[in-house]
Formats: sequence, structure tokens, C-alpha cells
Amino acid sequence: MKNYYFYVILCSILTISYAEKKLNYFNAQPLDALEQLKTFTVPEGFVIELVASEKEGAAKPISLMFDDAGRLWTQTATQYPQDKKPKVWNSQGHDKILVFKNPTQRKIQKPHVFADGMVMPVSVLPWSKGCIVAQGPDLIYISDENNDFKADKRTKLISGFGTQDTHTGIHQLVRTPGNWINFSQGCLGHGTVTQSDGKKMTFNRSLTARFKPDGTNLNITGAGMNNIWSWAVNSQGRTFIHEANDFGMAMVPFERDATYKSFFKTLRYPDSPYHPPTSQGLKLGGTGFSGIAISNDKLRGFPKEWQNVHFVANPITGKINSVSYSRDKLGNFKFKKLQDFVSSTDKMFRPICVTFGPDGCLYIADWYNKIISHNEVSNNHPARDKTRGRIWRVRHKSQSPIVPDVLQAANPELIKHLQSGNIWEMRAAWHQIADRQTKELIPDLYNIINNSSDASIKIHAIWALTDLKAFNINIWKKLLVDPNENIRYEAIRSFSSIQPPIHQVFQLLKEMSPEKSYYVINEIIRFFRDTKQIMLKEHLAFLLKFKTPLEKLPNNTIKGWGGKLLALDGSYQKVFANLLIKKVLTKDKKKIPQVDLAKWSKTIETVQIDTKIAKKNDHRIKKLTKFISQSPNANLKKGKQHFQARCALCHSIETSGKGFSPPLAGGLNRTVESILTAMLKPEAAIEDSFRLYRIIKKDGSRLEGFKSAQDLFSITLTFMGGSEVKTKTDDIQKAGYVSGRSVMPSTITAGMKDQEILDLVQYIRNPNLSKIKTSTKQKKKKPSTKVKFKKIKLLD
Repeated sequence: MKNYYFYVILCSILTISYAEKKLNYFNAQPLDALEQLKTFTVPEGFVIELVASEKEGAAKPISLMFDDAGRLWTQTATQYPQDKKPKVWNSQGHDKILVFKNPTQRKIQKPHVFADGMVMPVSVLPWSKGCIVAQGPDLIYISDENNDFKADKRTKLISGFGTQDTHTGIHQLVRTPGNWINFSQGCLGHGTVTQSDGKKMTFNRSLTARFKPDGTNLNITGAGMNNIWSWAVNSQGRTFIHEANDFGMAMVPFERDATYKSFFKTLRYPDSPYHPPTSQGLKLGGTGFSGIAISNDKLRGFPKEWQNVHFVANPITGKINSVSYSRDKLGNFKFKKLQDFVSSTDKMFRPICVTFGPDGCLYIADWYNKIISHNEVSNNHPARDKTRGRIWRVRHKSQSPIVPDVLQAANPELIKHLQSGNIWEMRAAWHQIADRQTKELIPDLYNIINNSSDASIKIHAIWALTDLKAFNINIWKKLLVDPNENIRYEAIRSFSSIQPPIHQVFQLLKEMSPEKSYYVINEIIRFFRDTKQIMLKEHLAFLLKFKTPLEKLPNNTIKGWGGKLLALDGSYQKVFANLLIKKVLTKDKKKIPQVDLAKWSKTIETVQIDTKIAKKNDHRIKKLTKFISQSPNANLKKGKQHFQARCALCHSIETSGKGFSPPLAGGLNRTVESILTAMLKPEAAIEDSFRLYRIIKKDGSRLEGFKSAQDLFSITLTFMGGSEVKTKTDDIQKAGYVSGRSVMPSTITAGMKDQEILDLVQYIRNPNLSKIKTSTKQKKKKPSTKVKFKKIKLLD
């Protein structure tokens, strides 16, 4: 096998990555923030306003989070990226945690510096006397102990997360009921973490997880995808995430314990089925989706026509996409792309985070950079902007800047705030009820459940009761027969936190109407899996009623990235429910030990790049870019033939197919130069995990390919066409990465004439056209006729 040319990753997966649509504009000239303001287009009735820019100190913001007083917390991340620099995290940095005290006011804001000396923090969650921060290998609690609103104490909660790659480190800190804090890790990180109580845990690859605010009880909640830069919870508690790369996962209703496809085989359980794609036809045209904000605000939110819309941060295309949804009979979400909500003619506009504020307006963190692809170019490339950044607000003209300070509200007032209809205000009230442990409000919360007709208000009341650990069997009896599945789900989820006596839970569950929602059924099963109370035979008998016999399991499949997957017509749902039931039946068995990825992830050889060949390739790229730009026509039929012969064994054009490398859909937004660079110089800016992997066996034989999986006893290499070879670790003499060598060889275009390369490149960029003109100038799309647009002018 050592003589194979393994076409594993056209462009080293994230090199052309597919992380590069409308990618890097090295010739773009940065604009002053007020000049950039003139470049935006938003729907009629809306305006976009500058909250802050680098002039006020908001350089390179990544996350946006509002606290219960309505203040906006963010950070600077000017030291991005910091790959493979383990010592940097223990040094004094020059990044900061920033707080905007009056962010909803219609004027440019100057932030307060809550903490400095930081090193590229990527997620900030306001908490208690300060905030919890994800920074490099650590989750840190930064607190203000002397009440001067300036951090004076730092406590490591959990440490040891992988820092092999900056943009796939731990991120997305989000609070959820039960006193949990959730977060994500991308596919390139791996390590052994230590919790505040000294307990250790292996934490490898793409995972979602949660922990208690004191740094204990870390547990995994899901596996897969490559990088999840979103965690959006709607008004009724449904969580939505997305895969940064568009594998038909641009919008995903999160299901705890599920396993999603990834470049690397990462399973929640060894026998987990892969979750099917949830938005395969959505095609937002981006490969770096980095945030979702959901419009659900009834009190201070957007107008009715913009309610129940998901807004997606798409930094690759420089847009905020808008998406609507519907649901089928099984409860599956169906998503539909609407017109773009925000766009800009400024090529450096890079929206990397979106969230709704206390005023019901949409806030955007703008990375403002020529370069957005993490490894398209070297980390020290001069075009990387390290100093600029903007925060924008999009509001409808009807919206007001006036918001309450829930943090200072008296206890009885919290009940009013909980019922306001403004999502931030309702969440702030829930937080304060939980944090203050206002048990005197329990009767008021019961009264809400008995009398309110608003599902979102009821659900926030359930969350408050959950964190107060309040339980009334008559109240829950009413919740479990509610026609709204989200209410039933939240009522059942609360059992795992409150832990009422199991006989009372069982009595309630068996009196429920026959449950048809898999969303609810799965949570019923999870209660029995997670409870530490003794289960009786009658409990197991009840549980087994949800199990589908093997001979009756449907096995319908659909096309997904990397092959066929079970369909969401009941096939996947029943297999997944059976898996959860199996975990109940086997939960007392010894847990399977975790894999130590570090042991087999060392560099065993470094190959120096031949400067003569590199210069030769640079010259050819320049020549071909000019040729392709000036050539009048491309034969896409022949281009497709070249693609099938040279690329299709690893790549598909759409989000489904046999290719195990990134699908290349939407290539029209890629520059010709970047595609050529990926083909001719795949080693130019390669990420560690996408280097060539070499196995030398004890018998002297050698394997080289893409390391796609590792378990306790073997390492799996994947080759062109998707074929795999699993090698037992007992048979391995030496194994590791070859630095300076991409899995994909630079000979992908060997023997091709200029016209043939033209045909191939333009097919990748335009796979749905039969013959095209190849002018680099693209026609501007006309605005949708459904919504009128206008140019935004400077504010008065």
C-alpha cells in the first residue's frame, strides 16, 4: 500500500477546506467602522448600528453574552491563532474580557475591562461574581471578590483540554437547567482533563459536554460533527447546533447522546448509529457556520413576519442568512432558506457570532479580517488582521432600547419578569430564582403552570422549579399530559435533577397517555439510565415497552456525507431509542476505558519542503490563474470527467456521496487561485491531523494514509475510495505523522494540460452548469422580490 497515492483530502480537508468560500481577499482594504456601515444591506424597516469597534477597544471579539443586568460580555482575541504552543497558556497575555454596561443604548459604546492578561479567550459566560471563560486548555472562573467590577481572582475549574488546533478548542459556554454549563470541542483537540475535585477524564475529538459550575461532574452529551460553533435555545427549550462544514448539518435540532458524522470516527457509544443529515437541501453556501440566533421574542422582538426565524452567522460568505422551519408528522424539522438578512460589499465583514439582546435586537460579532480560513495560509501571514473588530446591532425601527435590570429586581418581581415574553428577561428571571434559591416563589411558579396558556412561560417556570428542586406530584401530573411535547419533555428532564422518589416518577409516567414523540420517549429512557435509585422489575418492564424488536426495525436509508445513513422516517429514531434502552440495561457494567490519542499522535518524520518545487508551483499557479481568468469557456462535461477520475474517490460535489473528505458544493464562491493552491501545494498550511500518517509494522511492512479512527486496540487508516485498513496496535512497531506531507499528494494535476485544469477548476466552481463563461466577475443577484431592501446610511 505504500506506493498508493492517497487522494484523501483535496486541499488537506480544511486547507481548500471548504472552509474557504469567498475566502481570503488579500487585496481588500480595511475600512473605518463608520465607512463599513455604509456597505450593509438589510430588509426594509431595519437599521444596522455600530455598538463598538477597535477604536473603543473591541478588537477581535468572538463570543457575545448578555448577563442578567443587560450588560454585554465579550473578549478580545488578538493573539489568535495559537496552535501547538502549550507554554503560551501559562504566560501573561494581552487579551481582555470586556463588558459593555449599556449596550442597548443607541450610541457607540466604550467597554469596561473586567480582566486583562488573558491569552485568546474564546468563550465568556457571565456567572456569579464574574464569568467562566474557555481559554486554551482551561475552563476558568474569573471573579470580582472586592466588588469593584474588576477581576481579582482566577480559579481553574477544569484543565488539560487539547490545544493542538486553536479553532477547534473548547468553546460555546451555555447555561442550561439543572445547574449545568454546556460546551463543545472540535475534531482536532484531544487530551486528558482534570476536574476541580481531582478526577481525570479522557476528552478526545468532537464532543459536546456539560459540567457543574464548580468544575465537577464533567460528562459527555454527544459526539461528532467537526466543529460546533453554535448552541441556540429557542423559547420552548429546543436546542439547535450546526456543523461548521456543510454536510447537510447547517441546522441541527440537538439530541443528547446522539453521534454525528465527523472527519474522524468519534462515537458517543461504541455501538452508536450515526444521526442522519437534518438540513441536506438547505445549501447556505458556507463552510464556517459559526452561530445561530433564534427570533422568538414576543415582547420586544422583531415584527411578526420575522418571528420563528433562525439567523445564521456565515463568515465565509460574509452574510447573516435567515432560515425558516416546519415540522413533519414525526416531529422532524424541515428547514428553508429565506433571503439573506444582512450582507455587505465589504469583503472583510466576517460575522462569527450572533445573539439576541435584552432589547430584542440582533447583535453581531464581526471578526473583520481578510482571512477567515484557519489554515488556508500560515499563522503568521501578513494579511491576518490582529487589531480590528466590530460589534453591530440590527434592529427594527419599532424597537425600543429600554430594558429592565433583572439582577437588581426584588424577589417578588422575578415572577413578573419570568412571564414577560422577552426571552432574555425570562431567562434572567430563571437565573436569579435559581441563584438566589428563592423557595418562597415556589407557589407562584406552580400557579403559572396551572394558569398560563403560554408554553414558553410554563417551560421557564419548570426550569426555575428544577433548579429549586421543587416537586409537586399533582403539578407534574398536569405537565405530563400537556399537548405540547416540549412541556412534557422539560417536565421529564427535570426528574434527573430533582430526583423525586422513583416510585412517584414511575406512577406519573405509566399514567401518561401513550407517548408518540421520540423526543419525549428518549428523555423517559434517559431518566432510568441516569438515576442512581434502585430500579425494580416493573420499571424495566415499562421501559421495554419502548423497545422495537430487531425483526421489526425499519432499515430505510438516505444518502449522507460519507455514505448511507438511517432515515428519519422512524428507522433512525427506533434504533436510537433501542440504544438508550440498552444503556439502561447495561449501566451497572464496568465502563469501557477511553482511548489515549496522544500515545500514537507523535511526529515520526519531518519532510522539508523543496523550495525549488514550491517556487515552480507558485509560478504555475500564477500562470494558470491568469489563463483561467482570461479563457472564454470551460467544458464542464470534461471537467466532471476529470473530477470523477481524480477527486471523486474522496470528495463529492454535494453534501452527500461516497467521498469521506469534505463535499465541495458551492465552489463558485471560491477563488480560482485558492483552488489551484490546494491542488498544487496541499502542504502549504496543513493542520496536524491531516498530515500523512505512517504505520510501520513489526513485520517490516508499511502503511500510509489518513488516520480516521483509533480505539483501544487498533488504528484505522482510510485510503482513496473510502477503503479502510485496521491495524492492531500489538502489531505496530512505530506509528505517527509525517510533518510536511499532506495526505493528498501534490501530483493531483500531473499530466494535465492547462485547458484540462481549467475544465476541472470551473466544474468544481460550477458543477450544475453545462458550459460557462469564466470571467472572474460575477453577476450580482437581484434582491428578493418578497422583501424590499435598502442601503444603510450613517446614523444621525
